[in-house]
Amino acid sequence: MGVVDASLNLIEVRDEIRACTRCPLHQIVKAPVPISGTLPTKYIVLGEAPGRFEDHKGIPFIGPAGRLLRRKLKNHGLEPDEAMYMNVVSCYPAGTPNPKSIKACQHNLEIQLMAACCDMVLACGGTALHSLVPHAQLKWTQGSMVEVHGFKIFSIWHPSFILQSKSKAIDKQVDSGIAAFSWAVKAQVPSDWLKHSYCIYCGGTASEDTPACRKHLKTWRKDSTWNRPQQMKLV
Repeated sequence: MGVVDASLNLIEVRDEIRACTRCPLHQIVKAPVPISGTLPTKYIVLGEAPGRFEDHKGIPFIGPAGRLLRRKLKNHGLEPDEAMYMNVVSCYPAGTPNPKSIKACQHNLEIQLMAACCDMVLACGGTALHSLVPHAQLKWTQGSMVEVHGFKIFSIWHPSFILQSKSKAIDKQVDSGIAAFSWAVKAQVPSDWLKHSYCIYCGGTASEDTPACRKHLKTWRKDSTWNRPQQMKLV
């Protein structure tokens, strides 16, 4: 894949994703589910993959988990309609997407991120986090900010996990993470306050002005280089 212009047209991106045949999922879904939202956007919501409701309507984050997330965003002072919604995998996988589908959909993810033209990303769940920071652990990153690839990434448990687990503790952690994300989007606190003082891989003490401990510095350097023919800042 060549370098794609960061001003990539949103309509063209949606059309390309709807016509995607890079993996077998396109044969069993109603249609791929492309990025949804309007420009300019204030923040990006990145999920794992469309669910059954999203597959039927062709719009991301409109099922039970999506509705829950939108309510939480609004409760913390963010307007849900000012976001761009997208997924790591664009087709409904009827379960957890497999690594082959994730790899096949990497191009779709990249062009959607570029078309959104925004550097604030709320990564919902481990798959979304790993698409940008491959080896990070959600339990150590959730609720704080990691800067990589030109993005300010906040990660939370996926709202579907709240519905499945019915855990008040998880629900509270998600609320805390969205609150921190909201402060950052509205620039109410300096970004330095939201950076990690501990390792995003093991929870140990971070070193050398990175979100990694000495043991994981090589891992961080690897995560900081996106698997692209030519590295570029997207925003």
